[in-house]
Amino acid sequence: MITICNYVFIAFTVAAWLYSASFLILALENRRFWKCTLRTKVPAGQNHPRVCVMVPCKGIEPGMEQNVRSFLQQDHPNFQVLFIVESGHDPAVKLIHQVMREHWTTSAKVLVAHQANNSGQKVHNLCFAVDSLTDDIDIYAFADCDAATGSNWLQWLVDCIGREGVGARTGYRWMKPGNRRLPTLLACTANNAIAAMMGRGGHHLIWGGSWAIHRSVFRSTGIRQAWDGSVSDDLVATTALKLSNLKIVFDPKCLSTTTVKYTWTSLFEFFRRQLLIARRYAPTYWATTLATTIAGQVAFWGGIVAAVYATAAGNQFWSNAFQISVIGLYTASVARAAIRQSMGRRIDRGWKRKKTARNFDLFAAPLTGLFMLSALIASCIGNTIRWRGYHYHIGQGGAVRLLGKSIGDTWPIAAISSGDSPMSAPSPSDQTPTTLPFPKTSDANVTTSQRRQDAA
Repeated sequence: MITICNYVFIAFTVAAWLYSASFLILALENRRFWKCTLRTKVPAGQNHPRVCVMVPCKGIEPGMEQNVRSFLQQDHPNFQVLFIVESGHDPAVKLIHQVMREHWTTSAKVLVAHQANNSGQKVHNLCFAVDSLTDDIDIYAFADCDAATGSNWLQWLVDCIGREGVGARTGYRWMKPGNRRLPTLLACTANNAIAAMMGRGGHHLIWGGSWAIHRSVFRSTGIRQAWDGSVSDDLVATTALKLSNLKIVFDPKCLSTTTVKYTWTSLFEFFRRQLLIARRYAPTYWATTLATTIAGQVAFWGGIVAAVYATAAGNQFWSNAFQISVIGLYTASVARAAIRQSMGRRIDRGWKRKKTARNFDLFAAPLTGLFMLSALIASCIGNTIRWRGYHYHIGQGGAVRLLGKSIGDTWPIAAISSGDSPMSAPSPSDQTPTTLPFPKTSDANVTTSQRRQDAA
């Protein structure tokens, strides 16, 4: 006799099969889209509007020198780069200046935004940079300092900006494993599975590490005002564009690559933070992810338990049914991973050599699913996050309150003046943009046009 529990379990299994089949079809379609798109070498648009790339920075990330250099080596003929830091004592400032000296023909500056009062530090840095721009900048582009881009990244990012109905263009992060440890492999598999789900259409979420928007759209949709008091730049911008019925277009040429090395602590902290932010700023997306993850895990692990129980009870029919269900779900996950890897090889040229990561991605979907479920459950508990050394409370509607700063994340005390005390609020005089010049020995204060004339 089938009990209520049996009905519930069967419902979860049917749901898992439906979304698993849908994701497999989506992966196949996205693979075709990526393949066709990546074949195109030059953007169709010939117009080159003035672009400002804004890159918030804090501390020195692994591979940051290469990342900074990638932003300064773009093929776009008409752009400038702003690196925004919280303090002039940030160790990233010296590294950025060093790379800027090597690429002196590119217009670039370092802005000091000072500490945020009522929003996340990253959002505060971006607001500070946007407020400093003049109307000769047509397109705002945003990137993260922990990701590297290709030389034609900016050309593709701004290609369709300004077309009717298009609000923004976005890329995403493709993670590359920096070691063979289990936390790193879990992070790469979970992250890249999300990247592979992005394809055609204007329904996507913005990823803050690679997106662009026209100045007029940025202002008309009220993104700058919506950022005040928030900790998420991309999800808030996504909401503003969706409310205005504007498309968010994804292009695989706008993907950024990041080499990562995680411990269990940093892995869990990262995913819980991202999911808790999604819970507050994109609740529908978060709830859908939670529901599909629960259905998949219940159907897979519950199917194994049910098959064992049915076998022990001598019920061969249900034993075979549960075994077929589990094998089918697992096979579908392997197929999606294989498709994802064929997509990833076009982004990460060294992917074929990463045998451990490839095998884990192919066969460890049940383990990745358990981790994602634990992170999702953790994101249901509490409303505080830790991000770049700061602790925030995220209330209803995404309202943010700064709780404090981790002592271990401060810079050496000798390098911080009293005015840059970790928890001190900026004075009124600090609210104007501060540009950190190069050392006097460099010619970094020369304008871009003068540099190019001298080079000629």
